[in-house]
Amino acid sequence: MTSRPACQTCPQLRPDALHGPGQGQAATASSGVAQGLTPRERDVLVLICRGLSNHQIAQTLFLSINTVKTNIRSCYRKIGAQSRSQAVIWGLAHEAAAGEQASPISTSSTA
Repeated sequence: MTSRPACQTCPQLRPDALHGPGQGQAATASSGVAQGLTPRERDVLVLICRGLSNHQIAQTLFLSINTVKTNIRSCYRKIGAQSRSQAVIWGLAHEAAAGEQASPISTSSTA
């Protein structure tokens, strides 16, 4: 029995969704050009990557749960993700490639 590589079992995620077409990795994460993510979608994606639930995202960004779900669906469509885990993988890979933080949301936590 031959095994298929994991990349063939899931749809191809769009590498240009964060930066927009033709901007490459040197572009800023906040570009939001053409099919790129809006600032709000980026904020939601960053919080998803940090492991927050939809309810926690809604509380953090002062949004309704339905608005959060709408932003998540739109983000998934733009990056080609079909699941939360695919969105996390995409978000982490593209933020690391950009070499900068995607959002002004603070990463420090206070105890």
